Amino acid sequence: MDKGYQNLIERMKNIPHFKNLEIREIANIIQAGRIRHVEKDTVLLHEGDPCGGLFVLLKGEITLQKVGPEGHNYIMAVLEPVTMFNEVAVLDRGNNPARAVALTTCRIWQTDCESFHRLLTTYPQIALGLLPIIAARNRLLVEQYEDLSFLSVRARTAKLLLELSRNGEEDIQRDHHPIQMLSARISTAPEVISRAMRSIKQQGCIDYNRQWIRINKPEELARIAHLGVEF
Repeated sequence: MDKGYQNLIERMKNIPHFKNLEIREIANIIQAGRIRHVEKDTVLLHEGDPCGGLFVLLKGEITLQKVGPEGHNYIMAVLEPVTMFNEVAVLDRGNNPARAVALTTCRIWQTDCESFHRLLTTYPQIALGLLPIIAARNRLLVEQYEDLSFLSVRARTAKLLLELSRNGEEDIQRDHHPIQMLSARISTAPEVISRAMRSIKQQGCIDYNRQWIRINKPEELARIAHLGVEF
């Protein structure tokens, strides 16, 4: 087994769904799909299309998006390695629930719907591994619904800034998080989140320029976001 393939097996084994499998079983799973290298802005899945298969992100970043009636994108999640996605569609053989777009150059593993169901038959422990993942993502969707229903744009902006800065420990790089992406993360328009950020800046909670956003008062930002966070 060459070193590159061995490294691939080790990365796949980091996925919670596969953590109880042997190396030879992971190798069989890899062979049931294919490795792809995709460029930035490649659309991997179109929302509403027939199931596009199961994916594992091995390198790079991918956004999962919902498209509104007026064509506005809402970013549900930004995925980092090593992460599996599109499980719902392969489990129920239904349409893709979201649009998946490569945020950077990415390396992925992909298998089709029928091949994945054959893997479930061969390795039922994969299905058991899916249960806590699906449950966690359901809780995340409920949290996102609550944010959109009960939090103002200003509160959602504060919460997002805390998340991206790791509770104020890191500057947010604006080339990686442009205003269009920030607004899509909280389902609003760029000009609206810009006003919210100006308001938060006037309180001294943040500072920013064209390169970065810096958190000055994470405790106050948490209060604006209605979070009970301990720092």
